[in-house]
Formats: sequence, structure tokens, C-alpha cells
Amino acid sequence: MDRDKVAEERLNAILATIDNVVWSISASTYETLYLNPAAEKIYGRPAEAFYKDPGLFLSIVHPEDRERVSRVLPELMDKGAASIQYRIVRPDGEVRWLEDKIAVARDASGGPVRIDGVAHDITERLATEQKLNAILATIDDVVWSISAHTYETLYLNPAAEKVYGRPAEAFYRDPDLFLNIVHPDDRKRVAQVLPELTEKGALTIQYRILRPDGEVRWLEDKVAIGRGPDGRPARLDGVAHDVTERKAQEAKLQYLATHDALTDLPNRNLLDDRIAQAIAQAHRTGNTFGVLILDLDRFKLVNDGYGHVYGDALLLALSARLREAVREGDTVARLGGDEFVVLLSPLKNTQEAIPVVRRLQNIFATPFSVLNTELYSSTSIGIALFPADGRTSEALLKNADAAMYRAKQMGRNGFQFFEPEMSAQVTRRLELENALRRAIDRGEFVLHYQPQKEMKTGRVIGVEALLRWRHPSMGIVSPQDFMPVAEETGLIVPIGTWALKTACAQNKAWQDAGLPHLRMGVNISARQFWEGQILQTVRRILMETSLPPQDLELEVTEAVFLRNIQETVRTINELRTLGVAVSMDDFGTGYSSLNYLRRLPIERLKIDGSLIRELSTIPTATVMLRQLIQLAHAIDLKVVAEGVETKDEFAFLADNQCDVAQGHFLHKPLPADEFRQMFMEQRP
Repeated sequence: MDRDKVAEERLNAILATIDNVVWSISASTYETLYLNPAAEKIYGRPAEAFYKDPGLFLSIVHPEDRERVSRVLPELMDKGAASIQYRIVRPDGEVRWLEDKIAVARDASGGPVRIDGVAHDITERLATEQKLNAILATIDDVVWSISAHTYETLYLNPAAEKVYGRPAEAFYRDPDLFLNIVHPDDRKRVAQVLPELTEKGALTIQYRILRPDGEVRWLEDKVAIGRGPDGRPARLDGVAHDVTERKAQEAKLQYLATHDALTDLPNRNLLDDRIAQAIAQAHRTGNTFGVLILDLDRFKLVNDGYGHVYGDALLLALSARLREAVREGDTVARLGGDEFVVLLSPLKNTQEAIPVVRRLQNIFATPFSVLNTELYSSTSIGIALFPADGRTSEALLKNADAAMYRAKQMGRNGFQFFEPEMSAQVTRRLELENALRRAIDRGEFVLHYQPQKEMKTGRVIGVEALLRWRHPSMGIVSPQDFMPVAEETGLIVPIGTWALKTACAQNKAWQDAGLPHLRMGVNISARQFWEGQILQTVRRILMETSLPPQDLELEVTEAVFLRNIQETVRTINELRTLGVAVSMDDFGTGYSSLNYLRRLPIERLKIDGSLIRELSTIPTATVMLRQLIQLAHAIDLKVVAEGVETKDEFAFLADNQCDVAQGHFLHKPLPADEFRQMFMEQRP
């Protein structure tokens, strides 16, 4: 007996230290059997009041919760235990929230004897939860929590309805709904996350969901395990962020990284991947495949003559025709500029490529309708075959490019299969390009000067500056060899600027040395005219060299005028306002439209030497040249004949009132010092 009393006292001492209310009432009369000291602090009433009044327990419950609490006791007899949250009203009117965990104590026969409970004041916790819920209600991401065992929904913030397209109540009612809204293609992967999550404790997964209206949205879900007091998984907590727009942007960036911005065709990145797939397939099947490079013939004339808007429109029209001409499964790509690639995969043999190549050539048989203008074009095609001509994407493209250049050398508008010796030619061209890039810095360019003589008097009245390249190992490189490379690479702009400044400085030096004022003619390419800020460049060079503007003549080709006639006229007028003369060079080698000449503010027409040479071989050439000189004079243009090589040519030009001539018959081009010496010797 003493031992029981000691144990009871010890238990009471322990219960007296607990902040929660520990209580016990009779299962039959509801009389209070025990209350620990914490009751007075939480209920705001002394424990004796509850011993005296069995009904006090229910009376302190908030009126709105009383009926719900009163229903718990009968249910408790069946279940044996329960947990309930309710409010109480303290004597001072303060309302507190309690969480009561209740259990039935039974006798040996199973009959209820007592109802025991532990009431915990959760007022502060609920207030914190309310604040947290208020914060979570403002978040656009879905914040969720489900049971780790039953997958029942424990919490969903209001954003769930906006993102999922379904009310939160639907998830509370249906534990399977979370998985069912996942896109069918992602469902298995999402389901497999749960075992991995148990092992790792937290992870991030991206998946798609299907909204009720059929819209597909991408979510990025950061999921973690919430563990119970025993350390075992109790909850799965997650924050799901809608990344649909981000995924769309990523897909767009990925598409842009693999497709050409102008034509929407695959670019080099995607082409390399397709060729890699073709190589793998060829290894499996034993078939071959072909890589074709197509380069438009004289595409630069379109850009220079009509402008880049027309050039881009032509490339778009060509892209559409290329897609239609190839076989299903073949790839059409654009490398850049006017260069396209067709991947023919698979091929059983070399001959199988020929019909496709013919179809590709045939698409150029009819003109392209570009911005209400009909443009004709042709293409040169180079073909490399796997594995004979290369076993990598780089090797195949390199060798197809070499074959394409051979096709151009053979007269354009044709195709060539790769042959090993072509690689050496391409290597030489690359070496030429690299050397050309270094030539200015190394001072390898020089100018020679060819006199221009007035036909009536025989006086030297002008001079044309002609570019020469003295390479340290290759010797004198012909302009015919390096000028096309300079034009294609854009190096013509800095080279042309150097030539212009050097010629102006030399003319001024001659004048300072006592020579009379001569008009210095300098060739200006179409690319230099349009891309080299020609007006600003000329103005700057004249200022730097102190050359009088009237002693400079810019010689431009017809390609300059064909690009943008209005802008060309405006620029030439501004040059003439400076005092600089402008002439049309190489007349007779291009479109040769006299209609253009009437509109252009030029002073002289330079007839190309190829027309002069035809005097001795083509009977009608004399008639054409005679009429050309007469027409030029009729519109107040002086005529300069280039490339005069023979006495007969000179005599014909003199008889037909040509104004000025230049060529080897009169004098070959000379270095600056030799030109000065020649002029001084011939000077009256």
C-alpha cells in the first residue's frame, strides 16, 4: 500500500510539471476524477470548480464548437480513441484553441470506466499556421502536402486551382487525382520518383499535366519527405512551379540554335548531327550516303545590283524549291550566305545520287519571282560520298566544297564528284586567302600607274592606279587570282581603302615635285562603295593627303548602280559636290544599259578592253563601238578606251573621236618613280 501511494505521488509530481492539461472523468457520470495543475493556467479556472461541477467541462467550450464536442463522447465509446480541436472561452473572455487527444479506459470485462485526455493549447500554433496560410495564398506556385502512406491530400494552397485547373476540394476527395492529372507520357516516370525520393530525401522533377480544357502545362516540382517523430516518412511536401513559358523559350532557343534564321532550314549544328546519324546508319546497313554543297552562281551580283532584300528573298524562294526537289528523309540545310547542303541518305550506290542532282539543277530552269521581279540563277554543285570521300562530317563537307569549286572553275551551272586532287586546290586557295589577310600589314601591296592620253593632243592628262601584290614567296600575284578572293571575303574594303589613300598621297607627292595636276583614277568595287562608307572615306583621305578633290576620279562598275539607283545617284552627287569625278568602269561587260547612263551623274565612260580586242575578230564590233562612242557623246559623256594594245585599235578610236585612251600600246603601268621619270621625259 505504501508502495502504491509512493508511485501515485511520483506520478502526480510528474504530471504537475506538464504544461498540457491532463484530465480524467468518469465514463458514466462525467465527474472529474483528475486534473493536473496546468488546467487552471489553461482553463482560467481552479481545478476544484471542475470537481464540483461535472457540466463545467462542456460549458467552457465555445458555443459554436459545443455540439461537435458533445458528439465525440458517444463516438469515442466505439472507436476507443479520438483527437479533436475546439475552442474554449476563459472567464476573462479570451478564446483559446485546444487539441484534445482522448482515450477510453476499460475494466476487465471491457466496459468503459474512465475517459482520459491530454489537452494541448494550440492557439499560437494555429495563429502561426494562419499567417503561413495567408502567405502561401499569395504564392503563384502550388504548395502541397500529401500523406506518405495513403497519398491523401493534407494541404493545397489556393494557387492549385489556377495551375491545375481544378478546385482544391477535388484533391482532398480523391487521393489518386494527383497522379491522374499527370500527362500519360510522364505518369510512369513520376510514379517511379517515390522510391528514389525515399532514398534521397528530396529531389526535383519536371513533368507535364493535363488541365480539364486539354491544355498541357509543364511543372517543375521540388519534393521532400516530411518525417514523423519516429523518423519514418509521414508526408510528401512539394512546391510545383509552372515552367511552361520557360520550356517554350528553351525549345525556341534550341530551335534557333539548330536552324537558319532566314530560311528556317537546318543549320550547321543540326546538319552535323544528321550526318552523324547517317554515318551510324551506314555502318549498320552497309549503304552509303552523299553530301552535296550547292553554291549560287554570281549571287553577289544580285546583292550588289538589287540589294540584300532581293538577295534574301531569292534565298527564301530557293529554299522552298530545294525542299520539294529532294527525297523524303533527305536533309536540306543552309551553311550561310548562298551556300546550301543536301544530305542524301541513304544511297545504295553512287548512281542513285544522279537523279536527285538533276532535279536540283532543274529547279533553276525557271526564273524566281522575287518582289515582283523575275531573277534567273544557276548553281554549282559539289558531291562527296561516304566513306570514299570522308568518314566524318568535317571531311565530307570539306571535300564536297572542293568539288563545288571545281564545278565553278569548269564554267558553273554544273556538278562535280569529289576527286582527291581537288583538296590540294582548295588548300592553295585557303593559303591565298590567309596570305591576303596579312598582305596589308606586311606592306606587300604596291600601286603601278598607267598613263591616260588625250587622243587629239597625245598629252598625258590622267593616270589610273592599278593594284599589284608582291608576295615574298609566290612573287607577283595576278589581280585575276586574288581580287575574287578579296571580294568574296570582304578584304576588298580595307585593301581598296589602302589603295585609295596611297594613290591620293602619290598624286600629291608628284604635284609637290613639280608635275602638273593629273586626274588620278582609282577603282572602287561595289562592295567597297556600299560597305566602306565611301563618302566619309573619300572626304577623310582628301583631308589627310591634301590632294585637291578635282584631281581624283573614282572608277565604279555597273554593279554599284544596280543595287539602289536612287541611293547611288545621291552618293555620287555628294561626291561631285566635294569636287571628285566619277566614271563608269568596265562598260560593256555587264548589263550595259544606256538608260542607266542618262540618269547617272558621271563624267566619263570607260570601255572595257575586251570590247576593244573584238575589233580584229568580230566584224560587227566596229559598228557597235562607233555607235557607243556617238551615244556617249550625245549624253555629254567623255569616252575612255581601256586596254588599247595595237596601232590599228588606236587608229580606229582616233578616227571615231574617242576622247582618251590607255593601254600597253601607249604605255604599260609603271611604279611611281618610273612614272614620274617617264612623264618628265615626255613633257614638252
